[in-house]
Amino acid sequence: SLFVRSTSAADSQGAVVDLTLTNKSVNSGEAYPFNFLGRGIRKPDPTLDPFRTKVCDLAESGYRVIQKNGVPTLQIAAKVFEPMTTWDLCDVSVMIDSDGDFSADQELAGTKQDRVEGLTGSNYASILLDVKTARQIRRDYDTAVTAPPATPVPGEPTPKAPILDFTPSIEALSPMLAFEHSTLAILEVPVSDLKLKASGALAIRIATSAQSGSAIEPDDFLNKDPKTWKALNVSVRGAGFADLPEKITVAPGQTTTVSFTKGAGSDSLWLAYPNGKPVVGGFNRDEQSQLVRTVYKLED
Repeated sequence: SLFVRSTSAADSQGAVVDLTLTNKSVNSGEAYPFNFLGRGIRKPDPTLDPFRTKVCDLAESGYRVIQKNGVPTLQIAAKVFEPMTTWDLCDVSVMIDSDGDFSADQELAGTKQDRVEGLTGSNYASILLDVKTARQIRRDYDTAVTAPPATPVPGEPTPKAPILDFTPSIEALSPMLAFEHSTLAILEVPVSDLKLKASGALAIRIATSAQSGSAIEPDDFLNKDPKTWKALNVSVRGAGFADLPEKITVAPGQTTTVSFTKGAGSDSLWLAYPNGKPVVGGFNRDEQSQLVRTVYKLED
């Protein structure tokens, strides 16, 4: 249950919010609360070809701004329709438009570090890139690779082969939560590293990218229209729900109530359950997320 301690949405900003969760299983459960961003549709599969995969089929997404070590941090959750053993076959991309031209100025990429040339770590990371700089690095590299080989000069070192290195375009490097045997991944970045619109809003598009040659559709956007960008208020209490706990743990057979704050936005509360029941194949909904109905109520 989700109770906002006010008479209605009209007087709810700043009100206390009580969320009550019950765990009926014999295992400990975890819930990650977010503001709801939207829901996608399943990828088409008219041929039912068993050798093609629908991996990285983006189902839902949410966002929140939380305090991490005293730093306001934006977190974006991406949930796919079917679970993966690991997230090795799937990257997450959050494109950011700061000037309103429907083109990305920054990209928050959720992937293994060593997939970005210049980085060597094998862990999952949230990598914030300056898109203009990254594209220029790629153009310079392609030009150097396709240029005629330089004529060797006697007595001078042999020219080195071009190396692709995107590290000059990296503006922030943060953790990424990629739950194994699950449908959920969470990217994050300090709000101070984001290029916001002049109004202070953040305009984003979210996509997943399948790192598999057998994917039915390699890229999957939450919204297919390239002119449709989601506007977020990333101020401390700008979203529909603020002061959210990073994670809520509920013991087997127990009921837990947590409290936070109703923010300025009209977002719904979306809960991600990375350990919930998955669905592989078929069209049933899994139990790894829930959109919670808001009830405005001053007293029990």
